[in-house]
Amino acid sequence: MKDAEALKERLHRERGIGRERLAEMVKQKQEEFAGLLNEQAAVYAIAKEHGLAVVTEAPVLFGKVAALDEKSRGVNLLCRVKRIYALKTFERNGKPGSVVNLQVEDDSGAIKLVLWNLEAERADKGAIEKGDVVEIRNAFVKPALGGGVELHLGMAGTMRRSERKLERVAEGKAPEKIGKLADGMLEVDVLARILELGSKTEFERNGKKSQVASLVIGDETSTIRLALWESVANCFDRLKVNDIVKIEGGYVRKGRDGANELHLGWSGRLLLNPRNAQIAERKEILNVPLVKVGELKPGEAAEIKATLKGILEAYDMKTCGDCGGEVGEKMCLSCKSTNVKRRSFLRAALSDGSGEIEAVTYGRNAMKFVGVKKIADDIDFATVVTLKKAELLGKEFYLMGRMQERKEKREFSVESVIS
Repeated sequence: MKDAEALKERLHRERGIGRERLAEMVKQKQEEFAGLLNEQAAVYAIAKEHGLAVVTEAPVLFGKVAALDEKSRGVNLLCRVKRIYALKTFERNGKPGSVVNLQVEDDSGAIKLVLWNLEAERADKGAIEKGDVVEIRNAFVKPALGGGVELHLGMAGTMRRSERKLERVAEGKAPEKIGKLADGMLEVDVLARILELGSKTEFERNGKKSQVASLVIGDETSTIRLALWESVANCFDRLKVNDIVKIEGGYVRKGRDGANELHLGWSGRLLLNPRNAQIAERKEILNVPLVKVGELKPGEAAEIKATLKGILEAYDMKTCGDCGGEVGEKMCLSCKSTNVKRRSFLRAALSDGSGEIEAVTYGRNAMKFVGVKKIADDIDFATVVTLKKAELLGKEFYLMGRMQERKEKREFSVESVIS
């Protein structure tokens, strides 16, 4: 109990938790686990929840993966992280929980490691990365579904990154460059920068609700669409354009347009802004400079990052669905086609502090600007813009296009809405 008493003192001194309150918290923690935690384990759990390190520096003897069986308790291992799966959330007895599965290995073999709740969330946020050497202490073994055993880190267990070397365990290969990805590749790791955020969509398949999110990522060799499936899509809402991401355990397949796409499901994970990550800047990847509004030059391709100050015009145009030309009442004036389609138009005022400019955008880009994918036939674009105007004003956008000077007025023609 010596370590537990030291942790009690630290909780009192560093977190301001009084001794009576701490005693109540210990009792509640023990009740939460149906009496399966002794006082020392409960204090350890509370300390970890309040951000205190609970690992002692006493010498420890590390075992080997190959020696583990169903009776193993108090397991200490020195391993390399071979794989980290996506965070999963659940509810048990009315309480939320989370779990992350890892595969770890030493020179004797590999085993599945299961992390729960706080440790799972720490791993999901990057405290542990693929390829790290980790010290696992006070874990226990359970039978695995399908046979064999798996390792669990309970409330009294700890895991931390180690500076120790594992001479006889391979470090793993470096992430693939996007330009070298090919259809059919599996177990792909990629380090990239987010160039464009798409959307997250919920759908139902075989009676089960699911979700997918899409974005565009790139490195100095190329760009690619990334699709996030199932629980991995939960991270989409916290992603931002220009973030660096590491994709672990993805797979490549052809999209509907024939281009390669990178997909990530439950068996992999997305790590946001990983440690020591070095990746090309956006302007190097896109080969288009990020330019201040006040420094735009006529005719030059550029990307701007600006805030929406106002909506100036929004309406529907009629265009030819075959050649894109101007149409009369019922047919195209150029090719005489009767395939008449509606095309949205938007003119907006933007500013970035260096100056203001009017931006014009058409079609899908205009719809993406206001955050819609489809508009019902009986609703016009102007109505949609009116309904969404309040949430759009003040929003920051990345836009690619060219500045034109028209009758002494500067106008930015948008070719792509990034975000």
